[in-house]
Amino acid sequence: MFLYYFSVSVIFVLVSLLLSVFDVKFQKIPLIPVFLGIFLILICHFVFNLGKIYLFVLSGLLNFLIYFMVRKISGNKLGSGDVYFALFCGLIIKPVFLWLFMICNIVFTIPFFIKKSGSFKLPFIPFMAAACCICLILTFIL
Repeated sequence: MFLYYFSVSVIFVLVSLLLSVFDVKFQKIPLIPVFLGIFLILICHFVFNLGKIYLFVLSGLLNFLIYFMVRKISGNKLGSGDVYFALFCGLIIKPVFLWLFMICNIVFTIPFFIKKSGSFKLPFIPFMAAACCICLILTFIL
């Protein structure tokens, strides 16, 4: 089980750091690292955690659909890279922690919306990565 937790954690950290840097610097998310991360996480689930893979796939799809709806409701202000990163995060955390993932995202971004007025672009991947990190630690502990 240690190898499973270690491999999922390494994949998460590498993909999250790379995408966070891209989001902060360029306001663009390259989709190839996201899809590679999704593929590698699914491989980890197939190799180490086949019995519970349906929970993580359900969590990923549910998270993807929630962020996709937010993207459409907001008039595409949330980028497609953020939506695919939500799928990646959902494949890592259990469905039980999706509510915590959403609450952490809201809590982390509220200070930026309070300080800024008018139209501005907020790199959302670092906040999603931090929220996913909290949920990932709880997933491994519980």
